Amino acid sequence: KIEKVKATTKQLVEWIDPSTTAATTSERDFVGVDFGITGFNLTHTFDLEALWESAYNVLTTYYSGENQGSEVDERYHAPYFCFIQSSGMGKTKLLYEMKRTAAKIEWNPSVKLILCRPPKQQGNESNVFDAFLELPSPATKSFADLYNSVGNFLNQQVTQDTSVGHRDVLLLFDEAHYLTDTHNDMKAFWFRVIRLWLRFRNRACRVVAVFAGTNSKITNFTIEDDVNQIAKTDTRNHANLKKDEFRCDGKKFFETFYKITTVGCLRNQMADNSSLNEYERSVLFGRPLFAAMLLQKELTTTATGNILKRMLLLGSQQQDDDWSENPSCCLNILATRVQMGQTTAEIASDLVGSAYANLVGVDKTRMRIYYPPDPVCARLAMCLMDEGWSFELSDGRSIRGLSKASWVRQISVLFSNRIFTVEKGNFGEVLVALYFLLCADECRGCVSKEYQTFAVPLETWIESLYAVDESSSDEEESDYDEDDSLSSVGERVDDRETPADSQEMQLDEGSDNLSGHRPKRRREIKDAVGSDGESMSTGEGTTSTAVTIYFNAIQVCRNYLRGYASSWKSLCDQDFLRNIYHAAVGFYVFGGCATIDCVFSLARKEESTEGTAYSYIPMLVSIKSHDDFTEGAAKKECTALLKKAKAARPKNGALCLLVVFGADRRGNDREDRLDNGA
Repeated sequence: KIEKVKATTKQLVEWIDPSTTAATTSERDFVGVDFGITGFNLTHTFDLEALWESAYNVLTTYYSGENQGSEVDERYHAPYFCFIQSSGMGKTKLLYEMKRTAAKIEWNPSVKLILCRPPKQQGNESNVFDAFLELPSPATKSFADLYNSVGNFLNQQVTQDTSVGHRDVLLLFDEAHYLTDTHNDMKAFWFRVIRLWLRFRNRACRVVAVFAGTNSKITNFTIEDDVNQIAKTDTRNHANLKKDEFRCDGKKFFETFYKITTVGCLRNQMADNSSLNEYERSVLFGRPLFAAMLLQKELTTTATGNILKRMLLLGSQQQDDDWSENPSCCLNILATRVQMGQTTAEIASDLVGSAYANLVGVDKTRMRIYYPPDPVCARLAMCLMDEGWSFELSDGRSIRGLSKASWVRQISVLFSNRIFTVEKGNFGEVLVALYFLLCADECRGCVSKEYQTFAVPLETWIESLYAVDESSSDEEESDYDEDDSLSSVGERVDDRETPADSQEMQLDEGSDNLSGHRPKRRREIKDAVGSDGESMSTGEGTTSTAVTIYFNAIQVCRNYLRGYASSWKSLCDQDFLRNIYHAAVGFYVFGGCATIDCVFSLARKEESTEGTAYSYIPMLVSIKSHDDFTEGAAKKECTALLKKAKAARPKNGALCLLVVFGADRRGNDREDRLDNGA
């Protein structure tokens, strides 16, 4: 036990201080920062308009007399805001579009797009960026010399524009993580230098800056060190660094910009790519970078390996399977598929900057993260949940998957150590969602270990939910153990050769009784995958029709929209269902939503001599996490589900599922108490 505690403590220390294990925030190394910037048009301008609005708000607020005269705690420190989001979400594209559309803006600013590093020889960077910030070596230079070196570069950008009549200048700094290096005992040294330059008083124009990147730490650097550097500077030789040459010492920062709606923006390309397989079609509904890479045939095996390394936070210091010992890696993989909940600001920052978590909320004490629909990452996470899967990286390292049971045990460890927290009532939802996906994965793995075919016949998937190990029978009682209770979910997927005669809870019409049947064995499930459905005769028997319904979700996200609060009609819309089906995603509903907890889309494939037709069916899931659940309670829930589903008048009907997740509690001896393996 002592050794186990030591090992766990070591993992936690390494995880809390990501510098010991995780890759540092850096540019992606599979396509350049200029990739796809000029080759694709924006499909909407919501984010672009919001960016312009944020920039104008900074301009008018910072340079107002009210900001200069208010109390120090109420004044804004400098005219800038940060644009933070994970890699591949379209930050550079939006900045480029700001530059391109500047002439149409009423307040007529001049816009300069600056890359915070020297240009690379390959690529198209010079056609995208106006300037490249080549940072001087700080080894032997004073703070004043370094300030003047960067300041001269920035003055040139501003002077070029004010000379042609622009009163306002917008400087867009891309890949801002290059500004966060530590020098002169100052974190984010270059960022602080530029922030100080922005406050210079005697300038012929008004300047606003935007710092874009994946490193959210740039949003929270205090101002005290900036002031101290000025105080320590010998201003006799550097008059421009006297304190009164700079604007107010305000302590407020402008709100971080992170709300972008770029996921799925290239899905309209699907109609022009009918030759794509199921995985490739889904990519167009996810992260815009990966969709653009697919369309440009850049989503290669090498690129996939680099994406996988980023997901696992694999730096040069980690070898082979070390990632599986790192709790942050395991949290990232699990959350990619089923969300998991929230974690600390430090960890969230690392998962946004070094992996593919999306930033969705910032305040003084925490950051909220979210994993959007992203089939590329979700598929790789699915592969990692198969111990028979492996991937050879370009550097010679081999990544191997882990068993499904081990992944669910990881949830127990992470949850028990408070590495993540879920909102009240959501823990059962997360585990049921994971079980849904793992059972589908078991069926998919029978088709191909490449996991590029997602669709599983609905009946096969439903049967797989009940193909449990016979050791979980009601006749066997065991002492309660939290880890065992949680890990049993994964073990039931991993070990199904001899399933129990467990009961499928099926509500008989007009009765409170629950009837059951024997679930299929694992080999029967394997034989059933890929079947063509049932043949039916219509009319006089002249037309033969085969109908198969498919489940295909590989990821469960969150949907906080409330348009379906009073009616489920929008959940039955065919266009909506088609999109989430092709995206291979299901979603949790908003907190407090009555009756249902999760929504998925099923595809109904109808083949006849006249051709093949697809339509879509909503699968509406209610999840109850209880230590006991009576037959009467089950009937009541089913009745509520059916009533509301019928009121929505779905075109092809709806599948309503009631799932009871057994949450055993000590000391409860009621006859209908659920056992640990329920």
